[in-house]
Amino acid sequence: MPSSSRQSHRDNGSTLKWPAQISPAELAPPSEAQAHRFGAGRARNDNKPAWEPTIQPPYPWASNMRAKVLSLEELISKNIIVISGDVHCMECKKQFQIEYDFPSKFYDVVSFLVNGNDNMHDVIKDCKLCGRRKCVQPVISGKKRETNWLFLFLGQMIGYCNLAHLKYFCKHNNLPTSEAKDPLVKLAYTALHCQLDQKAYDLYNQ
Repeated sequence: MPSSSRQSHRDNGSTLKWPAQISPAELAPPSEAQAHRFGAGRARNDNKPAWEPTIQPPYPWASNMRAKVLSLEELISKNIIVISGDVHCMECKKQFQIEYDFPSKFYDVVSFLVNGNDNMHDVIKDCKLCGRRKCVQPVISGKKRETNWLFLFLGQMIGYCNLAHLKYFCKHNNLPTSEAKDPLVKLAYTALHCQLDQKAYDLYNQ
């Protein structure tokens, strides 16, 4: 959850850069053969279910790989143009859904990312139920695999994730996990942009 000062997650004068050692190919889900090898290589605990390399996608726009979303092409081919997620009002204590038009919201967020705009911060929304201003926050599942990453990306709310969720995301995207929270938030935005459009990788390394 963001600090009370709600500072920007973008350092002044900085631009988002992808770690040089990470290639776009590493963001792609492993092949079926690789997935089986990953699962087979883990130590088994007879008291726990075997670790599975894939999961049941928690949302129509999520991949069956942890912390991955479908690409632009896949979303378009499936006619997925509305992305929704649960939010909670801190004033009236009620929960409701927010929907985003994916194409328009995607390009709004990307424009902030690629231009290094200092306004890339956690957006605090108004409550449509009680009318109070700047009191709505996303509902983030305690189960990390069920995090609604695309909804958080489009709503500019990734900063509401705690450090454990951010490290989980980076771990499953082959990204450094030893950073402080703000750099991990930046990596999450960048990685999600590249998952949606692999051509985006070049934008961060010009």
